[in-house]
Amino acid sequence: MSSRWSWSAVSEYVPLVGAVLLGGVVLAYVFVPVVARDFVNVFSHSVLEVLTGVYAFLTLLLVVETRRSRTAESARRERAERRRRNNLRRALVAELDEMLETVHASEYTNTTFGVDNIQRTMYESNSDELGALTEEECAAVVDCYTNATVLSRMISDGLERETSSSPAGSTQVASSVVEDFREKAQTAKQTLSENLE
Repeated sequence: MSSRWSWSAVSEYVPLVGAVLLGGVVLAYVFVPVVARDFVNVFSHSVLEVLTGVYAFLTLLLVVETRRSRTAESARRERAERRRRNNLRRALVAELDEMLETVHASEYTNTTFGVDNIQRTMYESNSDELGALTEEECAAVVDCYTNATVLSRMISDGLERETSSSPAGSTQVASSVVEDFREKAQTAKQTLSENLE
């Protein structure tokens, strides 16, 4: 960083030196005899060539520094994007764990009728961020949470697990929805966990 400031300081004085030399050339043409003018002319051309070389060198340094800064900024953005994706993956995996635990613990007896206790807060609050995930992850997560919504609606309407007192048709549907949800939640969880960077 100190090299950038030192070159910046040098680049500030180069125009001043050029102006002083140009002023010297003008004064030499006015006040110096003809013989000395040729010497001043050659000297001023040499100095201008040196100044042009210094400007070219400073421009090259500026280009290199700009590329380095852009590369660093690009790497910083990539790290931030990777961190954001991983945070989203971890949050969704934690919510899926909680949902699976809720489904496993409840077993959906009559006491849970009308109570939708499957939380989808993380998914709903970050649905606009799902595009940051891979296509496979996004498909698995959306499929799982769509199934969770179906399961939640069934719970609200009165879902029963397979028991001897429930009708065969509704029990079959209820069990298949719960098992389907478990399978899709495990798939989504596995897909998200495999892609943690």
